[in-house]
Amino acid sequence: MDSLDKNLVPSAVETKHPALIHEVKSAIRHDMVMEKLKADFGDEIEAKYGKDFFTLL
Repeated sequence: MDSLDKNLVPSAVETKHPALIHEVKSAIRHDMVMEKLKADFGDEIEAKYGKDFFTLL
């Protein structure tokens, strides 16, 4: 789903649970690394693994 979908109601979750905080931080770190790899090696990755590689992650 697109986060800019006008049919969605914005919401947030607040927590101090260490496991959930760790998972969110890991997901953000993963996204940052993937964006850097896409910027640096996107053409090579697409040639080897196909056009849909980054959408599958």
